[in-house]
Amino acid sequence: MGAMSEPADDTELSVEFQLTEDEIIQSQRFLLSHSHTLRKQWNRYYFVLAAFVLLGFVAFAQALFSGASREALLLPAAFVIATGFLGGYRALQRSRAPAKLLRQMLSEGRNEMVYKRRRMTISPDGMRIDHEAGYSFVRWFVIEKVVGSADAIYIYASSVSAHSIPKRAFESGYAFDHFSSRAAAWHRAAIPGRCVRCGYDLAGNVSGVCPECGDSIRSNAPPVTRPGV
Repeated sequence: MGAMSEPADDTELSVEFQLTEDEIIQSQRFLLSHSHTLRKQWNRYYFVLAAFVLLGFVAFAQALFSGASREALLLPAAFVIATGFLGGYRALQRSRAPAKLLRQMLSEGRNEMVYKRRRMTISPDGMRIDHEAGYSFVRWFVIEKVVGSADAIYIYASSVSAHSIPKRAFESGYAFDHFSSRAAAWHRAAIPGRCVRCGYDLAGNVSGVCPECGDSIRSNAPPVTRPGV
């Protein structure tokens, strides 16, 4: 269980936890299920499958209304049933296969960095992860997105990987929600054109003060370096 205070908005938040194998697998399944690329592929697959089922029904209806024999009706009926069975099997495989594959991959090595106990600290500047082997720090403008679910917070380091923080690591549901909302707000604030403190859209603002939180407007654009410059 991680310890966590109830600080002001600009105060850093910390939580300590150690992921279990089930939580690692659940986080990977979450990433897969929320991938736009994979969703498009599956939608395309289900569209083609539905088209085949519809064609089978049309063929069955034509044979039925044309007074075809029972034997003639068997082929389109069998086609519809087989296609539906294939779709159900693929949907079941889609939900089970990733977990099985991930368990096999985890068993291939010790994966000490995956299972190590860690302390994650977030602040307006970014996210820091401390563990036995050292630490890493990432600024918010590098983070892809912050997504909260009923069981965990996912801070995406890229479109294919994310840091998962389980809800059980927090002392209360409020602490979990507060950590999630602060991470999301600080990430939004790192986007140029938004308030560094609260993430409010400052487009067209010439007052020098954020109308949402009253903080003075500061630049949040990251320094840009290019090779050879």
